[in-house]
Amino acid sequence: MNIGSQIRKVRESKNVTQDFMAAKLGVSKTSYGNIERNMIKRLTWAMVMAIAEVLNVHYSELLGEQAPRGRGERGGRPPVGWQAVMNCLQALHEKMDNLEKQLQHMQ
Repeated sequence: MNIGSQIRKVRESKNVTQDFMAAKLGVSKTSYGNIERNMIKRLTWAMVMAIAEVLNVHYSELLGEQAPRGRGERGGRPPVGWQAVMNCLQALHEKMDNLEKQLQHMQ
């Protein structure tokens, strides 16, 4: 099962609509639907974590894994892999860009 299908399965088990998810995530219903249909080029780690938060589940459930029982088992941190590292780097880069823009406006 792919991640989009797993997200849909979890969402439906919680009786949550795509409209609700889209509104909470700040995306269009079409964009959210594309996530569940795996029609996006790249699903960021931040979006996976946001979806998990809205659905009130551990991110691992969206990956088709059983959620850890205690804080000692990863404690909610993402799995370490190249994609997770790249997503973190991209997020940091975006934050740096935003800070640079804010500094330029202040000068």
